[in-house]
Amino acid sequence: MEYIEAAKTLRSYNLPARFMLAGDIYEQNPSSLTRSDLQTIRESGVVDVLGHVDDMRAVLDETDIVVLPSYREGCPRILVEAAAMGIPIVATDVPGCRVVVDDEINGYLVPPRDANSLARAIGRLIGDETLRRRFGEAGRLMAIYNFDESIVLADTLRVYDRLMDSSSEASYAMACSTTQ
Repeated sequence: MEYIEAAKTLRSYNLPARFMLAGDIYEQNPSSLTRSDLQTIRESGVVDVLGHVDDMRAVLDETDIVVLPSYREGCPRILVEAAAMGIPIVATDVPGCRVVVDDEINGYLVPPRDANSLARAIGRLIGDETLRRRFGEAGRLMAIYNFDESIVLADTLRVYDRLMDSSSEASYAMACSTTQ
């Protein structure tokens, strides 16, 4: 809802921006928007509710800023995708978002549940094409060097190797303790 509030604030300044909301509700998640929330948002006309999107690349091709005002995250795929496409990011300062967003390098991190800070960060990027370009280029480089498929695969295999090694050691320790 902070995104909706930020969009209302920014629209009141007549900034040249279209605000979109992609995604569907997730009833098992207590912090998800409800169907009623989406209906209210649609009726307000402040934000275009796109709903579930099968081809996010097409949406991102039309996007100048990706915003993710989450309260908690793992590593958010949408932020990795935005960085890979050279799109600047505004996200909340929570652990998963910090993995992808380097504050004031490829985007802004704002406090969770703070619509005013979110609006200020989005507004800065709307009003500064050079900054958007700089953040986007930095995000693209970060994605190449940190999230390339071969890097992620190698990191995953290292974790599996460590788990297998520690599992073997635990089995061996167990075998030793039972033979005494």
